[in-house]
Amino acid sequence: FTFLYDGMGKISGEYIWAYPPGIPLITPGEEITVEVVETVEQLYRAGVKLIGTRGKPPFTTVVVE
Repeated sequence: FTFLYDGMGKISGEYIWAYPPGIPLITPGEEITVEVVETVEQLYRAGVKLIGTRGKPPFTTVVVE
């Protein structure tokens, strides 16, 4: 597991989505970009519920090297 900030530039191995509405912010196989990390941070600060594939908040994530 990698902290989301440390995963920038790497490939995500799991989903991260905001619920509601349940639309993924990132899916397995996509690059974890600065924009994704900033969006996750902004949504979290706004009180939006964020969930990763493991059913936990996506502060750490699975990356594929």
